[in-house]
Amino acid sequence: MPRRDPTRRELLRGVIGWLAATPFAPTVAALASGNISGPDDGRQFRGTVVRTSDAHYEEWRRGMVWQMHVPDRKPGLIVRPADVADLRNALKHAQDHSLEIAVKSGGHNVSGAFLRQGGMLVDLADFRNVDVDEVTGTAWVEPAMWCRDLAQVITPLGWAFPYAHCATVPLGGYLLGGGIGINGDEWGGMACHSVLAAEILLADGTLTRVCANENPDLFWAVRGAGTGFFGIITRFKVQLYPLPKTIRTNVYFFPFQLAPRIAEWLDGNIDKHYTQTETMMMLAHHPAADRNGTGADNKVCIARIAVFCDQLDEARKRLKHWGSDPITEHASMKLEDQPATFESMFMESVDVTRGLGFGHYDVESVWSNAPSKTVSALMNTFVESPSHKTHVVISPRAIRQRLEESAFSRIGRAFIGCYSVWDDAADSDRNFEFTRRILADIKPSSVGGYINETDAFRDPERARSAFSNSAWRRLGKLRSKYDPGGLFANFPGV
Repeated sequence: MPRRDPTRRELLRGVIGWLAATPFAPTVAALASGNISGPDDGRQFRGTVVRTSDAHYEEWRRGMVWQMHVPDRKPGLIVRPADVADLRNALKHAQDHSLEIAVKSGGHNVSGAFLRQGGMLVDLADFRNVDVDEVTGTAWVEPAMWCRDLAQVITPLGWAFPYAHCATVPLGGYLLGGGIGINGDEWGGMACHSVLAAEILLADGTLTRVCANENPDLFWAVRGAGTGFFGIITRFKVQLYPLPKTIRTNVYFFPFQLAPRIAEWLDGNIDKHYTQTETMMMLAHHPAADRNGTGADNKVCIARIAVFCDQLDEARKRLKHWGSDPITEHASMKLEDQPATFESMFMESVDVTRGLGFGHYDVESVWSNAPSKTVSALMNTFVESPSHKTHVVISPRAIRQRLEESAFSRIGRAFIGCYSVWDDAADSDRNFEFTRRILADIKPSSVGGYINETDAFRDPERARSAFSNSAWRRLGKLRSKYDPGGLFANFPGV
């Protein structure tokens, strides 16, 4: 097909944003809607209550979801508590009125797992504080704090964390469901493995602290239970890590047809060279192609290697190793030894004028022990994607062990996620169908799902696939023990 040569700026813009599957989340305007009195002590509810009869209800409901596609599920009551006392009053109100509670920490879950039909939606948007202990290198963080907000606090203090790849991902749902973080292999594997303790409001109204030695069964559930958790986590204690002094990256653009080989290259080398290194690749629409074009010539495979070191010479040595591999000679463009910071990564992920952009989102993902095979299986479907914004992210993992003290219990050699993104709501049906086709392609070679990046409303088995059989049974028993009345919403569809 005829095509002009892309400029360097166009190609760079095609890369920007792929570190995160999701761009900037819109905010909700502060709206007054009247208060309710605390049912226990008469204390006035300090937060905000939004009822279905309120004029601004639909604006609030839609504002719960960060992306443009808002599921047609309507909570009977939206409550935004100001503090733990408000939380207790909201919980008692729900019990008195037989309202099932769903909890939202930040609204970044693409399927809107927190948005249920009827019941009470507890929005923790005002729980955004952090308390850092510089001596121990730990921090207590509240669930609605964005990853970028945490970085802005701890970076000047010389600390880092396996943040989500998008600035606006709140820590609550991210940690509760696992968390595929920046430099994660170096810093404990999944981000939930860096959770040291938590405070939980249980169905009986008690605020309970959990850690390895205190309520260990609840501590186990906090580290991975995801969208089926049976309580409200008010804050997490997390392990911090020394801030790398240097972050450098190599980025390569390859012909789309080489995608299985690139997946094999990254997967085959990460075991030997994962220390202080993160690799990722993306399948995307070619930034210089006609946005309506289909077929392999309109797609591109992009690989990125990032290193996190204290010495510039060591960083360049690691990148040179990757850049000297013969496969890089097939790259149509190379951007090697590029400086980066956590802040630059975050700002790229939220700039809606660049890269893949904002829109309606649908996501499905799997863990795979054969990433090259899984990539091969989806290529024929992907080249016919109905939107030029749609992309697939492949993240090889070097740390593939799960911790016994963690409900997170499915992982493979690579995470593979398909992010369908489109502009016009009229195109929703065919984009949802495209995601289903991709999932059908990749499921046969998968070893399970990832609870933070799936739509269990569409298929409840997607939630079940994110856990081992023993973990799934254990979660059910813990729910029966700590929430026998079913106050808190279960996994979507369950």
